[in-house]
Amino acid sequence: LKLSADELTEIEVGGLLHDIGKIGIAEQILRKPAQLDDDEMRVMRGHPAIGDGIVADIQLLTRIRSMVRNHHERYDGSGYPDGLKGDAIPLGARIIAVADTYDAITSDRCYQPGRPPVESVPILRRLAGLQLDALCVDALLGALVEMGQLGPADVAQPPATDAPAPKRRRPTLEIAVPPTPPDKLN
Repeated sequence: LKLSADELTEIEVGGLLHDIGKIGIAEQILRKPAQLDDDEMRVMRGHPAIGDGIVADIQLLTRIRSMVRNHHERYDGSGYPDGLKGDAIPLGARIIAVADTYDAITSDRCYQPGRPPVESVPILRRLAGLQLDALCVDALLGALVEMGQLGPADVAQPPATDAPAPKRRRPTLEIAVPPTPPDKLN
């Protein structure tokens, strides 16, 4: 992405502070071990604006503010709090969104265990161009290869930007039922 040292530092600080607004969210919502209901989700979606309010008057964080506010915007415009789309979303916020998604996939959560980095690749590719900026996804995957977290073959497939984004849901048990032999059909 060809960012300067200053821009990288700002994004690093933005990444550390992006969820600071969660300090204003009730603990029972933050720690709920099940899916949030509509009202709880509405409250949770307020955390970027709360974070924006927290950092708004801190002169040192002026350039970080948009990252805190806009890290839940989606590339297709369906995010929050402002419904920004594509390049209207600040680059730092787009980078943080990709990193945050990767972290959500690979970290243990109360509702699911973390997955190995290689399992994040098809998920990130599916979200590229919809929820996430495809260039930022490619940059993350390239960095993971450089750090040895993924091999070049793990990321060699082209991005699947035309696939629909998966909906978040709890894991379900799938039972494979063998096909009925033809002689038993009648």
